[in-house]
Amino acid sequence: MAERVKWLEGQIAMVEQKLKKLSQEKTPLNPNPPSLAIEELKVSPRPKRGGFSVSFRLINQNPQESMVSGTLAMVAKNETQRIPVYQVLPEMLLDKGIPRQPEKGSEFQVKRQKFVEALFDGSAGKVFGTLTVYVYSSDGKLILQKTAAIPES
Repeated sequence: MAERVKWLEGQIAMVEQKLKKLSQEKTPLNPNPPSLAIEELKVSPRPKRGGFSVSFRLINQNPQESMVSGTLAMVAKNETQRIPVYQVLPEMLLDKGIPRQPEKGSEFQVKRQKFVEALFDGSAGKVFGTLTVYVYSSDGKLILQKTAAIPES
């Protein structure tokens, strides 16, 4: 009986330590990330001027229609070459084609939906295969990404 009590006291001590550790860890401010969607993502070549244009609708899917804000970045990629080539709007550091400075992205606020447009120039004849849109919450966490093929001109 004494052994059983000692064992139970040990178990209680372990549980108390775990609870103490969990209470000291930071809890996320917003456990439910904003519910956003990218719809009608279109990438169109610009044969006369070079490059391509991008357009899409950023949709707030939150039923309460509260304002959602954050930043977004678009990355054109050609990863078929020996050394991959990237172009990012707005300009920021990338790590293997993924934005690493979400705070430098284009800021947005959307209550219901927002129409977004961008132009990528035909810089030095670079040919890109895909375009990825990265959407970040206002605290810099990736909440959405969507990729589309870039048609040849």
